[in-house]
Amino acid sequence: MLAMLADSGDLRILPHADELILATIAFGILVVFLLKAVFPRLKKALEDRTAKIQGQLEEAERTKREADQVLEQYRQQLAGARAEVQKLIDEGKRTADSLRADLVAKAEQEAQEIVRRAQADVAGERDRAVQQLQTTLGELSIELAARIIEQDLRNNEAARQLVDKAIQDLARTPSGQA
Repeated sequence: MLAMLADSGDLRILPHADELILATIAFGILVVFLLKAVFPRLKKALEDRTAKIQGQLEEAERTKREADQVLEQYRQQLAGARAEVQKLIDEGKRTADSLRADLVAKAEQEAQEIVRRAQADVAGERDRAVQQLQTTLGELSIELAARIIEQDLRNNEAARQLVDKAIQDLARTPSGQA
């Protein structure tokens, strides 16, 4: 194609002067129109978009700070709750230990009281048995003496006193022998 244009002799790189002037004026009008009408709107749109993005970034940063503060508060509350739970557990253990010690002391005291009462009961029964044995021994002695002397001394108070004195004398001797 270049070859065809070269043969015709019509190969021009630069436009005619009137076309060049007209194109320059049109380009100038276009540049002025772009500078006056389009670029300010485009600049305003970019500034609005930048401000909106900046506002969103600031809001996100503020929200992050608030979330960090809330998280820290929850961590502190959790630590406080853990400390409170540990305190309650320790207090429960102390209470349980105290209660157990009280129950053991009370059980030991009751056991000692039972032993003391049992010892008192045994001593009382022993004293009653000794008294009954003395009475029976006295009656048997009187009956034996009555048979020996062939008299009925059972109602005789003097004979009873004599036998009681003999039993007391026997009781005072360490081995029970006269």
